[in-house]
Amino acid sequence: MSKRVVLNFGRGSFETGFPSVTAELWETNGVRSQQLIGSLPSAPEIITCYR
Repeated sequence: MSKRVVLNFGRGSFETGFPSVTAELWETNGVRSQQLIGSLPSAPEIITCYR
């Protein structure tokens, strides 16, 4: 059985952080089993990993 995670970072950037992040956990049958809300701090070094 597979599951899906959908991340919504909302507004923000790697330089300033993301004040409102939502993670939705979905079951295979399309039912959302859980929703988590939080924030992420700034992490400007991540950008260099994708260049």
